[in-house]
Order: sequence, then structure tokens, then C-alpha cells
Amino acid sequence: MWETFTTDTGLQASQVQTIQEKAIALKDSPLHLSLTHKAKTAIFNQDNASLASLCKQGIASYGFLYPLVLLQAAFTSILSLFENLAIDEQIRRDTLSDISIWVKVYEKHHQGEPGLKQVDWISKSCCAKVLRFGRLQYEKGPFMFPYSIYYDTLSQTYRIFANQGVFCDEKGFIVDEERSSFTTSYLQTPDFLIANEVNQTQGCIAEEPTKSYLAFLVLLCEKDDIVVHMHIPEGEMLTPLSVDNSLSQAKTHFSSCPLFVCASWLLDPELMQVSNPDGNICRFMQRFLKFPIAFGTPQLYERVFDFGCDKACVLSYECTTSLQKQVQKHLMQGGTFHTMGGFLPRPCKE
Repeated sequence: MWETFTTDTGLQASQVQTIQEKAIALKDSPLHLSLTHKAKTAIFNQDNASLASLCKQGIASYGFLYPLVLLQAAFTSILSLFENLAIDEQIRRDTLSDISIWVKVYEKHHQGEPGLKQVDWISKSCCAKVLRFGRLQYEKGPFMFPYSIYYDTLSQTYRIFANQGVFCDEKGFIVDEERSSFTTSYLQTPDFLIANEVNQTQGCIAEEPTKSYLAFLVLLCEKDDIVVHMHIPEGEMLTPLSVDNSLSQAKTHFSSCPLFVCASWLLDPELMQVSNPDGNICRFMQRFLKFPIAFGTPQLYERVFDFGCDKACVLSYECTTSLQKQVQKHLMQGGTFHTMGGFLPRPCKE
């Protein structure tokens, strides 16, 4: 079982050895045995929230290496779950390999010591709530953003309208009430929809509402409808071919969901100012019809620079990559970045 655990998670031999040593030390611990039993039940029920809670209980007593010990102890249940869901071995391995990514992140900030802090996220993978198909990850769940998405049969285009009461700055990006310049409205009459429309190229909301004939609008999605959320794990390049292949597999698996949704720094149109417009990053961004989302610090700061970075950190950062240098220069010149939302009406080109 240790061999399968190592292969599926993508952990290195030295990391696994450290986990084994901890597992041996805890093999007779009543708490560990209890947590293992409960973890197996949580995995069987696909209860990722309970699994994460159990990991956190173990962390409180045994430290951040413990989630890896617990997941290995319950690994037979993980294998059984994926088998019962008829998910093939390659998808299972790709999905569980996310563990090694986050262990590397932990090691980077803890002098090379293995551990795992992102137990809420990893528990979703272990409970098959998040699945990885090739380059990208996918998670079925509610549409969490304040928009209604329509297909306009007259213009044959997709249109996004903000819900009632969204606070926006002067450029149409979502902010808190104190910093807002206008608030959106949303009104349906028997014949018309009157609402603030989203510029799907720039990902911003128009200040003035648009009046549209309801007869030509087909509602595709509104808040809390079930969609497929796309996630972009750290790793190899986002080549168009790898993205196409991933989306093609996901389309088959999630055939009942009409929309694939993503929220990421990689959807920010501002990337055109700091990255090659014909490069992988911009070509990925351009796949999406965009809408603004609420955020604190732009996700780009931690993804391109380091976790915990804010604007001041980025401006003083000792840049080593071309993208870091371009982002830093753009900020110094008054540029801004946004974490952006977007959707694909179909998971891949027909």
C-alpha cells in the first residue's frame, strides 16, 4: 500500500520515509486510530469537510506532517472510493498528485521539512470532489457570483448582467460599499430586462443599465445554479493543446453541466500588458468570457511572486523572471491587476 500511496501522490522517497517514521511512532496512539477510523468513513461518504476537520484535529496534536500520515492510513478507502465511482487509475493519480504540489509548498517555507497545510483543498481531491483531467482540475458546485448569464438569440452572443446591488468603482470593478462609485440595478418587466451589463472582454460592469428584450434572452445560469468550476494547479505550462485535451475529457465527464467557470489571476485582461499576447498565459485568458469578482489582494501577487505578498512586497521584490519584472514595472507605472472570473459556454471548441 505504501508503494501505491507513493506512486499516486507523487511524493519523493525521502518524504515518504519521513511519513513512515511518523506513522510507526503513532501506530498505537488511540487518537490516531480514532482519526483513521473516522477518516475512512468520511472518505466513503465523500464528506470532504469532515475529512479536513479530522486532519486539523491531528495537526493540533501531532503537527503538519500528520495529514499525510492520516491520508496514508486511510488510503485503501480512497482507492475504493475512486474504484466505486468508476474513475480510472490515471485520473486518480493525476488528482491525488496535487498532494505533492502542496507538500513542496510547505517544504519551501519550512526549511525542507515535509508537511501539509492545505487540508481543506486536499480533502476535496481525496474525496473525489475535485478531479484532475490532464493539466486542469474540475469541481462541480454552485455558481457563486452575482450575475445572470444569458444567450441572446438575436445577436447570437452570450450576455452577462450583474444582479441587484453590486457595488462598483468608477471602472466597473467590484469593491466594498465605502469605495463604490455606483451600484447595479436589475429589473424585469413583462417585456424587458433592465440591468447593468458586463463587458466580457475587459471584465468590468457598465455604469448605466441596458434595456434588452426578454423574448431574445435565454437564461443559462444564475447565482447558485450548478456549474463546473475549473482550477489551475501549479506545474507544467498551459499550452493550448494541454488545455484542449483536459477540457475534452472534462466535457465527457461533466456532460450535464452547460457552463465551465473559473476565477483566477490568469483571466485578468491586464496580462496583455505584461506577457506575450501570443503566449500560453494570454491565450488561456482569451478563452474566457469575463466578469469581475470581489477580492482582496490580487491573486497574481502570490502566484507570480510569493505567498503573502502584497503590493509593497511586489514593488520591492528582487525579480528573477521576465514576468515578475514586467509586473513590477507595470505597477510602478500605475497599472493595476485584478483576480478575474470567467466562463466557457462549452468546455471545448466544437
